Amino acid sequence: MLVTAASGVAPRRRDLDFQLFDVLDVEALLRLPYFAEHDRATLAGVLDAAYEVAGDYFAPSAAELDAFGFRLENGEVATTSSESAG
Repeated sequence: MLVTAASGVAPRRRDLDFQLFDVLDVEALLRLPYFAEHDRATLAGVLDAAYEVAGDYFAPSAAELDAFGFRLENGEVATTSSESAG
């Protein structure tokens, strides 16, 4: 599970699924001709991949980035050591 500064925990997948599929009825989009080749499994796969990327690449430095407070120095944005190493 991903960690965020605000809540300490990223939205659980089941909560995100509930919001997208039950509250917002995102599957209604899939009934439009433009999205006809996609289904709920396609959307779930995209969300799974996004969670994996976020967990592997963003979560490890999230606390450092939240605490850093980006600033402009000599016309350039100052970054943390983990960001500039990436």
